[in-house]
Amino acid sequence: VSEILARLGDAEPEEFAFRIGTITLRASEARELVHLEIESADEQLAVAFQVAPEQLQAMATHAESAVASGRELCDRCRLPMDPAGHKCPSTNGYHVD
Repeated sequence: VSEILARLGDAEPEEFAFRIGTITLRASEARELVHLEIESADEQLAVAFQVAPEQLQAMATHAESAVASGRELCDRCRLPMDPAGHKCPSTNGYHVD
């Protein structure tokens, strides 16, 4: 897994192809592969591929890192804050950070 992560480095996509709606995982123990199917939120696009469990673990580790480096969380509601400001739902939108 660490070798795969090293090859990924700090790579970030410049833009996304579609917003994810559904992710389906199926294990094939006989072939020692995981079948991964991703469908767009509007159900217009889908991709499917098979990966080794080690590749899937590396992807999960990379995703955890990406999410952790995202937007700062609001101290009140724990939701991500936008750079332009945050209308906190815990104050019914009256408090803006």
